[in-house]
Amino acid sequence: MKNIRTVAIVISGIFLGLALQVAPDSLAAQDMSGPDTLVLKKMVFTTDVVDREPVDSVGSFTTSNEQAFCHIRVFNNGKPKQVTFRWLYNGKEYFKFAANIGRSPSWRTYTSVIPKVGDWKVQILNSDGKVMQEREFTVAQ
Repeated sequence: MKNIRTVAIVISGIFLGLALQVAPDSLAAQDMSGPDTLVLKKMVFTTDVVDREPVDSVGSFTTSNEQAFCHIRVFNNGKPKQVTFRWLYNGKEYFKFAANIGRSPSWRTYTSVIPKVGDWKVQILNSDGKVMQEREFTVAQ
């Protein structure tokens, strides 16, 4: 029994070490060393958020989903800033939400809409209104 626990702990440590070493490709090319840097590290569509974390990562929704969430993780080593979630539905602006981003290596925030059948796009805009990242998804019956 003691050997099984030891093996489990070693395997867990290996996976944790690998997870800490793997960084998204988009981060590798971005400079995060400036004195006032804001970098969008991750953008995920999810069916729910629990304890400020997405429960899954999805590429589409159905009308049976109560909400469609967009969750982001942001690096900010400067003063507090704002980003805007811009939701587009069938090519037209549907909803905007301004989120405050504090100083943090991993600030998390999200917003959601009630999904309607059609084509959706979410853009994350910086304080100058420039698109930092955008992703699309569809909602089916």
